[in-house]
Amino acid sequence: MKTLTLMAIFLATTTSHAESFSKVRTAVFTKPLATLPQVDGISLKGIINAFIAHKGKIVADSRSIFQSESDFRAESVKLLHPRGVCSYGKWVIDEENKFTGLFEKGTEVPVIVRFSSGTATSAKEKKSTERIFGIAIKVFPSQDAHEDVVSTNIIGLDQYGFEASKRRSFFFEDKNKKPVYFTNVAPAKSFIGKTLAKFFDRFDKPNFARLVYKTAQIDQYNRIVDKFKSPYEVRFVPSIEMPLISKYDFRQELLSLNNLKPIKLDIWAYRDENSRLYNKKIGKIILDKSVVSNACDKTLHFHHNRTIENLSN
Repeated sequence: MKTLTLMAIFLATTTSHAESFSKVRTAVFTKPLATLPQVDGISLKGIINAFIAHKGKIVADSRSIFQSESDFRAESVKLLHPRGVCSYGKWVIDEENKFTGLFEKGTEVPVIVRFSSGTATSAKEKKSTERIFGIAIKVFPSQDAHEDVVSTNIIGLDQYGFEASKRRSFFFEDKNKKPVYFTNVAPAKSFIGKTLAKFFDRFDKPNFARLVYKTAQIDQYNRIVDKFKSPYEVRFVPSIEMPLISKYDFRQELLSLNNLKPIKLDIWAYRDENSRLYNKKIGKIILDKSVVSNACDKTLHFHHNRTIENLSN
């Protein structure tokens, strides 16, 4: 089946709603919470029950993330990645590369990013505490912060994927003091991780790869790209130019860090559209302000792109 046919089927079953960057930013950032919400998502037992019965809120939520391109959803606790920090800033592509749309050199548009924990474990309760971290990136294809556009979303996990991992002290460093990067391609390795992946494969397979072709299909002036070229894997690598701040909860770390200086994530196109090694730094995300809010945790929605064949046409 050709790419255009697949895309036509996909678009016909997708709910789109345009919002401006300014409106989304206002909704998320105007009512920060003074204390960190201790919300819980779904338990492993709940996922196993849904896996067996194929029903429940987790099933409805998993379907909705593919069906709606809206920036907001009805207020409810996120069952997956329930605790988060939202940041806003700029998506900047300043290096030559072979990709199109919002990956093209010269692109500079607004962005909202949500860092989150994959479970309710957001704090370092002890040195052995293991956590799962994710990232959701909402890119607005416009030069006007007040223009209503359909945002493109990139979803990823840190390099450990579905596997819970230890942090030495800081959110952005592992136990060996190496930077923790985020990627849209994160295959499961453990038995529990593979079980989770198998459950989510029911909604889109393979679930470990959240493709980014929609970000290559639209440019910074909200124009559709006729013949797009999309990377297969994109990595976001923290570039911290200040001492890291160790806090009890990762949300406290990011808020404290962003109070001192913008947070920068380097954008690496790691594999090309055919999944061949590419490994080229193409730009950066610069985040100016972070917040914890109800809108960040409960109403901000990040659409997931379905897997399609033939990434470039």
